[in-house]
Amino acid sequence: MKDRSPFTPGNPVPVELFVGRTNQLEEILRNVKQARTGKQENIFLAGERGIGKSSFAKFVCNMACKERLLSVHVFLGQVTSLDEMVRRVFEELLKVSNTQSWYGKISGYFENKIQQIDLFGVAVSFHPTAEDTRELVNNFPEALVNIAEKIKTEKKGLFIVLDDIDAISGTPESLIGIRAL
Repeated sequence: MKDRSPFTPGNPVPVELFVGRTNQLEEILRNVKQARTGKQENIFLAGERGIGKSSFAKFVCNMACKERLLSVHVFLGQVTSLDEMVRRVFEELLKVSNTQSWYGKISGYFENKIQQIDLFGVAVSFHPTAEDTRELVNNFPEALVNIAEKIKTEKKGLFIVLDDIDAISGTPESLIGIRAL
């Protein structure tokens, strides 16, 4: 009988369950430290469903925060278009930044595309028009560089995890877009 995995998609687990992943963790943390110097780093985690990739990614995001990086974990399950991927990345950046001192520095970049939701204005929703989204997709790398530049006194850089990219990686346009990162 197959052992039951502690990893269930969508349910992060404690770091203690990452037994035997020391080498991968050390390698990724080296990449995180490189990102602090302004160097772009791309890391891909691949493997069967339910082995802990999302939990591992969430843990690494927390480590990146400790390295003074603006770190976001973007879940892309069921996302099949580059437009939606880019929209979600910016929405997560805005959500993570919403209560931070640098929020005003980056929210201006998105003009009137941001909606405050919640009784206390704590949540952010980002719904650009189709035309605005296409522009954001076309300028995605430059936009990320601009955001990193605007927050450089508070954060050393950006760390973005694109989680569960299976559906989006099946389209040629999306693969080209992901490679452009």
